[in-house]
Amino acid sequence: FDLHIDELKFEKGKSYALVGESGCGKTTTMKILASLIEVDEYTLIINSSLSKEIGATQGLSPSLPSREGANANAFVFTPPLVEGVGGRPVSGDKSVDGRPVRLENIREATMLIPQEPELFSNTVRENITLGLPFMESEIDEVLDIVNMKDTIANLPDGRESKIFEKGVNLSGGQKQRLALARGLLFAKDKEMILLDEPTSSVDQDNEERIYEALIKMSDEKILISSVHKKNLLKYFDYVIHFEKGKVKAIIQGE
Repeated sequence: FDLHIDELKFEKGKSYALVGESGCGKTTTMKILASLIEVDEYTLIINSSLSKEIGATQGLSPSLPSREGANANAFVFTPPLVEGVGGRPVSGDKSVDGRPVRLENIREATMLIPQEPELFSNTVRENITLGLPFMESEIDEVLDIVNMKDTIANLPDGRESKIFEKGVNLSGGQKQRLALARGLLFAKDKEMILLDEPTSSVDQDNEERIYEALIKMSDEKILISSVHKKNLLKYFDYVIHFEKGKVKAIIQGE
């Protein structure tokens, strides 16, 4: 089936859980938001106060309130509209409120962290930083969020311990947490964090601790996560229920 969404609105400082059966459109929606896949037509409306990097001013859509009535921190996503209208905006420029916006800039303002961890034959440190000169305090912060700081400290050579190709000397949960730490390190200056079940192999206690920390660290960002476990929904501001490529319900959390 195709993805058919009339409108989704994401607000800065809020967290959103995408739920539904496998194949219902959650991952596709996040990939579109990250400008990673091409769609026939969609409208992207971003407020200039949300991100200087994006460089867009607030736009208008027939299904939205006027410029004065729209939320100042809104990120509105409206795919696809009328078949055959427009082109394939992911591959080129996009006009928002009559002003040109390069989708590469939108891509730079988002971080998508996938379910499958990608680890390399190198040290723990290199797998987290990719060789870039991050401060120890920055590494400490993301390792605390994924609850891996003590685990790594207990390795024979700590952060200089060797990881084999694809992380075969780590458990599934450890691999995911390490990859998540790397993603969060590089998401520090991003406006929107997209999580595609990056903790699916993590035990429940660690997973709940991670999501509680993620919500706290993203209070100035938009956090969107695909979720299959009901025990995690309590941490989110909104739950968006997908079914066969459509949004069936949006429920506000407690």
